[in-house]
Amino acid sequence: MSADVPHLPTEVRAAGLTLQQAAAVELRGSSVHLSSGAGCGKTHVLTARYLSHIKNDRSSVGQLVAITFTERAAREMRERIRGSFRKERDQSSTEHRTFWEDRLEELESAPINTIHSFCGNLLRQYPAEMGIDPQFEILDEVLSLNVRWEAIREELQSLLLEESDAGNSLRALTQLFGWYKIQNSVLHLIEELDQGAWSDFLNLSEAEYRARIASLKIQLLKRYCRFLLTSDPTSVKYLTILLKSRYEGNLLPVKVREAIEQLQALSSASNLQQAYEELHKTLLGPKEIIAQLVDPEEAENVKEALKGFRDSLKNKLDAFLENESGEWSFNDFEVAQQFVRVALAVNDGYSRRKKDRAVLDFNDLLVMARDLLKNHPDVREELAQKYSFILLDELQDTDPTQMELVRLICDTGLKYGKLFAVGDAKQSIYRFRGADVFLFNELRNEMPEPGQLDLSTNFRSQKPILDFVNTLFRKVFDSYVPLEAFDRPVLEYPNVEFLWSFPEVEAASEKVSVEETRQAEGRLIARRISELLQSKEERIWDSKTRTFRPVRAGDVTILFRSMSNVQLYEEALRYYGIDYYLIGGRAFFAQQEIYDVLNVLRIVENANDSIALAGLLRSPMAGLNDQSLFLLRQSSGDLWDCLFSESLPSLPPDQMEALKTIRTFLKHWSNIKDHVSIHDLLVRIIEDTGYDAALQFEFLGDRKLANLWKLVELARRFDQAGFFTLTDFIERLAELVENEPKEEQAATQPENADVVKLMTIHQSKGLEFPVVIIADYNRKKSSPVGQQVKWQRYFGCVSSPPQDEDPLPFSDQNWRLAAIADRMEDDQEELRVLYVACTRPRDLLILSAGFNKFNQERNPYVHMAKLDPNSWLLKLGQKFDIRTGEILQLVPEDLPISIRVISETDKGIAQAPYEKSRKIPGKLPDMSRYKPLDNLL
Repeated sequence: MSADVPHLPTEVRAAGLTLQQAAAVELRGSSVHLSSGAGCGKTHVLTARYLSHIKNDRSSVGQLVAITFTERAAREMRERIRGSFRKERDQSSTEHRTFWEDRLEELESAPINTIHSFCGNLLRQYPAEMGIDPQFEILDEVLSLNVRWEAIREELQSLLLEESDAGNSLRALTQLFGWYKIQNSVLHLIEELDQGAWSDFLNLSEAEYRARIASLKIQLLKRYCRFLLTSDPTSVKYLTILLKSRYEGNLLPVKVREAIEQLQALSSASNLQQAYEELHKTLLGPKEIIAQLVDPEEAENVKEALKGFRDSLKNKLDAFLENESGEWSFNDFEVAQQFVRVALAVNDGYSRRKKDRAVLDFNDLLVMARDLLKNHPDVREELAQKYSFILLDELQDTDPTQMELVRLICDTGLKYGKLFAVGDAKQSIYRFRGADVFLFNELRNEMPEPGQLDLSTNFRSQKPILDFVNTLFRKVFDSYVPLEAFDRPVLEYPNVEFLWSFPEVEAASEKVSVEETRQAEGRLIARRISELLQSKEERIWDSKTRTFRPVRAGDVTILFRSMSNVQLYEEALRYYGIDYYLIGGRAFFAQQEIYDVLNVLRIVENANDSIALAGLLRSPMAGLNDQSLFLLRQSSGDLWDCLFSESLPSLPPDQMEALKTIRTFLKHWSNIKDHVSIHDLLVRIIEDTGYDAALQFEFLGDRKLANLWKLVELARRFDQAGFFTLTDFIERLAELVENEPKEEQAATQPENADVVKLMTIHQSKGLEFPVVIIADYNRKKSSPVGQQVKWQRYFGCVSSPPQDEDPLPFSDQNWRLAAIADRMEDDQEELRVLYVACTRPRDLLILSAGFNKFNQERNPYVHMAKLDPNSWLLKLGQKFDIRTGEILQLVPEDLPISIRVISETDKGIAQAPYEKSRKIPGKLPDMSRYKPLDNLL
């Protein structure tokens, strides 16, 4: 709900608050759950609320807790609060200046932290209660991963010989899956650790488990049928062709209506198999449907759509139709329990190692802080007395442990004025970290009605961008609150563009690879950026000068759902001579400079590693070419022996000098390796070889050099941990290289550099940019490969049987059902990710995608469906004609939007004029006569 505040206090007006913001700042007597739309000034409101507690409630700084979820957000909040205090000080009379000077001094130690920092400080205050060393160190993600790997290897080896339930479980699993898969599976499972839920799972009887699954299956089927009709890209693309083809009298054929009704009724069918067979029969005969078509040319489309829809449903509903009581060699429930039993035993070993070394990981901070408050009422009471108000940012990103912490900290004041929580369910995009948007909505529903407030005035984007966002997402999210534009000038140019590219092909039947479509898209993006930079059009609003100005390189940000193919877009930018900065990039451990360092350390530690030696000699550290390596290898059976032989092969002078130099260095490094730290050894190697200077002259040299020094810093952190030797570091680095965890590459330029920026949508959250290009818009989401086990919050532990065995050793039905549940939640999150991306720009939003080719369908819905859309393109094409930018089926809430459409082949640019609207011929069927389908598409 939105509140109206007719009479605002003077200090509220002075703070520059809107009516909605003022209502949130001033409300007392009820806790506040503030749902803040993108760009609506939530940080400003949090700062004003903090200040109001100091001024109006006479709270001390030490009585207020402000919690965020990133270090950057915590720094920003502290800076803003500091700025507000300074402003109050400067505007105060002499007698009150001292008050604000004191508050500024207190602010330096105020609890304005990330939730992990807050929990860490709490544990240091009560170490005895938790049995931990008060001087504990916190493991970062890389060190934590390495200690986990160590625990997994050693604990599994120990368990294999142990006579215990966990030992028996491990031996059974090893026989079924093999040793390597067990190691990786246990690692993945431990990352999803939920001690209480896992213990409950082990205490389940099989009968209880089967009863739970049967109930879940019915609930899931109902949701899934709805999902197939409205959100699944594969099903909906076929359904779109059937629904949106032109029929006589604008009436849908009986068979299409029957099929949809039957699919909707599946979940309530007493005999699911029989109900499905009836649905299958309905979809078998296309003749009756084709006979009602206005245009016989659409017959082939309808035939293909019927077959595709029929086959798609069979594949997607198969998990619900399978009879799980088949003949199996193993019991899927027992296998799942065995995995949990082994993972718990390994986690106990991991916990012991951390305790022995007086270290905690990030998850420990949350779990131990929760347990401290949960199991020690006296501590909870002490905190309740100490902290009067809790201010919480980014509530939508909380996981179950974090939400439980919030409830325990607030205690009895949860609903009654203690909590001020801000978030936006539409921007909950961290499900892969355990965030659960359901918790956000659940807490909102618990709040008294006066405390359920909204912020909807957007201070970021031009009004046409907000109109586009509202039109696109109004029917996507439940209880959607439209974003309203703050009063500011509007451009005469279109603020939204569709940028569609497709490679030129010689023949219609010629197939084009995904890489080729992305290359064509990258070229069009680079070309469009070049046009914007060269144009004199003043389309960027400058808030300082209060005027528009032309586009600069630093205004432009390209957002990606995934960085997997970012090099194709980088190549296009370089071709057009556009300076850019890649922020992050997840493949740090896959870079050649990391391989080079690993090779040199391996050979220093073990002279018998001939593969590492060959890698070192071929690298810029030694500089030998392939011919020299071949001659070395030919002259002796062992590369190391040949390198240190008295009789070296005949090499060119420069190669001979390089060989002798690296030979001298290797002797020296081997002599000092046990007497210096890992960090100092690495620095010595880099200095001796001039490796850092050599990297600077390579392609992307700045990035390579930054990655090198990031690795050196990692070595320093290993040294500081105090329990890793050089051998340990090499083993851990080799594992990181092999498994490629998501570690960002090093930064090479400051974030405010005047260059085009490339980043993921997740990295852009909380930021804003004048021009945003969402690249690879029609990218398909890849499925996890090779995973054997996972913890699913509804189904518990589920396992996938080895797929190379025929028949399968146990049923994979529950694995597939859990995957369906996850997929539906993933699909909802994908749309939230799109919302985040679309709400980043201030002045220009460009959606870009590469296609094989545009088809010639006149019907815009059918045209979109035949492009094989992902969920993003599906939602876009259901509301807009992607060829012209026109809104389809205009409703009263939709406002006219001017969208520029640019499409390109390799032969040049073709622009659809945005000054004129273009109508697609042909009348579409009137859907309003059939109520159940009103909102399907």
